[in-house]
Amino acid sequence: MKAPTSVHASPGWRPSLRLPTFAPRTRRLALLTLTGVILAFAVLDAIVVLPVALSYQGGVAVGMDYGIYMDRTHDWLAGDGFYRSRQLTGLPYEIVNGDSLYPPTMLYLLVPFALGLPAILWWLIPFAIIAAALIHIGPPMWTWPIMAFALLLPRASLVLVLGNPSLWMIAAAFAGVAWAWPSVLLLLKPTLVPFAFIGIRHRSWWIALGVLVLLSLPFGAMWLDYATALVNAQNARGLEYTLGEWPLMVAPLAAWVGQLTRRAYARTTEGTERQDASAPAPASS
Repeated sequence: MKAPTSVHASPGWRPSLRLPTFAPRTRRLALLTLTGVILAFAVLDAIVVLPVALSYQGGVAVGMDYGIYMDRTHDWLAGDGFYRSRQLTGLPYEIVNGDSLYPPTMLYLLVPFALGLPAILWWLIPFAIIAAALIHIGPPMWTWPIMAFALLLPRASLVLVLGNPSLWMIAAAFAGVAWAWPSVLLLLKPTLVPFAFIGIRHRSWWIALGVLVLLSLPFGAMWLDYATALVNAQNARGLEYTLGEWPLMVAPLAAWVGQLTRRAYARTTEGTERQDASAPAPASS
């Protein structure tokens, strides 16, 4: 019986594990397909959720948060204050529907709607801002499925159906990725403050911060009411209530990371081309 021969590796040979690579066209097709499937599920989710919301107690859930802040704004315009008396006792209180938890500066957004701006614009304007920001950013295709996935999150349905002001905050985050300064507006929602610093490296962000401070000054003593209402607020839902919008911020964050990686790649490519252009041509024989 012949003994098995051993295979000797050539000098310098190293075993390697290589991940499979795909042609750009294949990658694009896969990402488009995945994004399409996710969006299809999001549409199906809307088809299920919207009829339920419209039929529940005569459709009271649709635009409920929008209606709450319209009530608080009308109270303020009537001289009754933006925060409810139960929030200003100085004692801990349980958050219930109808309480106002946004700073007075939010009234710059709310008052035009309270004075007659069509309610449908409360939804359409943020969507238009997000669309314009995405066109400006041109996020890489690998971010598309991530951004689409955010629409499948249960909190997304709540924000959209209830007309929660968080919709405007998400739009501000996308706009912050595109133009830097709008991310300052995320300071209006304390639970989303960390995301306000998306554009902090740009001068326009600091200018917008200064403008926001100046616009906040006229509300004077209302800031004491806001501090009292915020510090004493308690909720039984814990972190799910406090950080509920954080998963939705994955969408603008994906666009931001995609923008940063694209710029880094562009700088690297430009540097390589510059080196190639400055390299001396080989001498001819």
